[in-house]
Parts: sequence; structure tokens; C-alpha cells
Amino acid sequence: MLAEVYDRAMMKFQCYRNPTNCSESVNNLKFFAYSSHDRTMFILMGLLGVEELVDTEVGWPDYTATLMFENFVKNGTDDNYFRLLYRAHPFETTFQVVTQKIKDCDNQEYCSMEVLRNITDTYKTDMDIDTMCNTPIQKSGNSQRNLLFLANTLIVSFAKHFV
Repeated sequence: MLAEVYDRAMMKFQCYRNPTNCSESVNNLKFFAYSSHDRTMFILMGLLGVEELVDTEVGWPDYTATLMFENFVKNGTDDNYFRLLYRAHPFETTFQVVTQKIKDCDNQEYCSMEVLRNITDTYKTDMDIDTMCNTPIQKSGNSQRNLLFLANTLIVSFAKHFV
């Protein structure tokens, strides 16, 4: 999911830089959203290093908890940034800026897209989902490695949260 968020943000940025070489649907795109379960959100938060924001008794993000990525371009430059916001509970009416909690964002509200790219590259698998799902684990080193990676990611995320 993180790679998808990054890829869509970069697609929109490329469109911003060169609108004539951009599809109308991407050019007009102002917003896109994903819906996920609490565990998926927690794993995403773990990848970003902000899982400590979860403050529920059960240890998972609350029902309707929301992560929001905002994308920005610095005026007069090609420098692109993102900001991460979090709403932890359904009764909250405002989002809290949490970008500064991401490693390598240097405690800043706006963070270079390079940081998000580096995080994405660290955790992105080298197979598309259809290939991965249709590859027997016992016959493919890649599949075994990807499965091991996913298991390790979950374990690290859980360990960070519960230890």
C-alpha cells in the first residue's frame, strides 16, 4: 500500500511538472483514498515508524482512525514534499500532523518525497501481486524471500508496539 501511495503521488507530481504529457484523469485528480482494516493501517504505521501513535487498549488503531498523506511542491522549484496527518479516534474533529515523527524527516512538518521513496524502496517487493500469489513458496527463492520479508515486517511492527 505504501508503494501505491508513493507511486500515485509521483504520478501526480510528474503531471504537475508537465501537464501536456499527462492523462486528463490524472491531471484532474485532487484526491484518492484507500479503506483498510486496523491491522493494515498498523503495519503501514510501523513501516513509517509512527506506530507509537496508537493509544488504544487493544493495541490496534481505533475504528475510523485515519492516516492522510498530503503532497506539496515548493513554489518556483521542482522540490516535492509530503505531510502525514493522523486522526486516532472517531470522536476527534481535527487531524494531528505527525510527519516529524518519521525517521529522516528531521522533526519537520513537511518532509522530502525522497524520504518516502527510501522507505518504500526498503519494503517494496520485486514481484507484482498476481505473480507473487501464483508462485509456489517451495519452488521459488523470490517467493520465499518475499514471504519471509512480510513475516519479518509484521514481527518487527508487533515487537515495536508490544515490547
